[in-house]
Amino acid sequence: MEIKSLKTYLYSKQSIAPLVIFRIAFGLLMFASITRFIYKGWVYSMYIMPKMYFPFFGFEWVKPLPAEGMYFVFGLMLLACAGIIFGAFYRISTILFFLLFTYVELIDKTNYLNHYYFISLVSFLMIFIPANTAFSVDNIRLKREDNTDTPRFYLLLLQLQMFVVYFFAGVAKLNYDWLIEAQPLKIWLPAFSHYTVIGPYMEKLWVAYF
Repeated sequence: MEIKSLKTYLYSKQSIAPLVIFRIAFGLLMFASITRFIYKGWVYSMYIMPKMYFPFFGFEWVKPLPAEGMYFVFGLMLLACAGIIFGAFYRISTILFFLLFTYVELIDKTNYLNHYYFISLVSFLMIFIPANTAFSVDNIRLKREDNTDTPRFYLLLLQLQMFVVYFFAGVAKLNYDWLIEAQPLKIWLPAFSHYTVIGPYMEKLWVAYF
């Protein structure tokens, strides 16, 4: 009886609006991030200029492409982001983004950020989440009507992933350096002291604790 109730709960209908909003927001953030990466010259400085890379254990076979190839990879990621934003060829776009982003992440572990790992996890989940069944080019292209709802478990899947990441990130920060010494913010914030209005506050010791 409990299993049946759980199944009923997981498959109960919820508004699809949160999935659509998440799809668009995720696509926009990734598009902006990839564009910034290219604009700042980080593609060259991180994946073309170095003569030596430090691959992850078990992924020593992952190598950077020649310069043209790396820029092509980032260009394809931008195209995949656009597909995610507009819900155009959504499944292909999510698969392409997941594979390319994860490939770039695995080239060199010195460029690792926990946010990058999180993005790989979320983009993998989005392959299976039908966030393109409303407000999408795919619906126009395939002459489908927009769905107004979706099974609850798709929303719970994303919520669970975010909860796990931020819960354990919070636990990891429960240490002396973070709570008492306000590290690493004491080191990071002064680098933004040139910002208009908020810049002068970045050098204040007390700001690091907030």
